[in-house]
Amino acid sequence: MIKSTKGLHNNRIKAVIYGNSGTGKTTLLGTLPEESSLIISAEAGLLCLSDKNIDVWEAANFEEVQQAFKFVKSAE
Repeated sequence: MIKSTKGLHNNRIKAVIYGNSGTGKTTLLGTLPEESSLIISAEAGLLCLSDKNIDVWEAANFEEVQQAFKFVKSAE
């Protein structure tokens, strides 16, 4: 079934951004609204966002990514 996006409403977007190095993932993150975004970072590479004020949860391993996901889920 084909539907239109016209009239859709959602105040939250949850997304995983994954791709090869140099494809613009971090640049895309820089377009997020600073006051209402949380980046769960599982690797280094946020230097180009140093002029932004976006909250970052640094995850050193998969367990920490899961903890961050549970935190975000509980805040809904």
